[in-house]
Amino acid sequence: MATNLRISGAQAFPYSESDIRVNFRHPRRVIAAANANITTGGSQGQFYSADHGETWSQSSLPLIPGDLFHSDPAVDWTADGTAWSITIGIDGAFNLRMRAYNSTDGGATWTFDATFSGGQTNADKGMMWVDHSPGSSFRDNIYTIWHNGTPVFVNRRVASTGTWQVPIQVERR
Repeated sequence: MATNLRISGAQAFPYSESDIRVNFRHPRRVIAAANANITTGGSQGQFYSADHGETWSQSSLPLIPGDLFHSDPAVDWTADGTAWSITIGIDGAFNLRMRAYNSTDGGATWTFDATFSGGQTNADKGMMWVDHSPGSSFRDNIYTIWHNGTPVFVNRRVASTGTWQVPIQVERR
């Protein structure tokens, strides 16, 4: 019989706004992310498993210079086994910028990739999707969407070049 498992371990503060993904090519590998203590600062909590979620380990995204904490995670995998995480980097002036990170060791360590929201400073609630279709010419492109105040923006990371495009506004209110 399966039992519930608290992957974050005992914590003095609650985690929130979580996301989880199974590696579609290697289903034993699972990554998850959740807000850490956003009231006092800190980096994004990352969780990873190499045994279908039977056991878990924890890591965190590194804060880039100027950021005090992270918020609003999303995670996914590319076909080469790279784990991806996006989050909001929040600085002392409460500027919000969308950050991307990757992990080549299943989530144990993370490397900053890019600030894909460009110069925006009110970016919030990012979501991410990776094209997993084996026959797609866009396979492993990473697509993101978020809002910057009222307007909504999208961006993509082109797998073949490893570069993020310029954010595009797709909706205004």
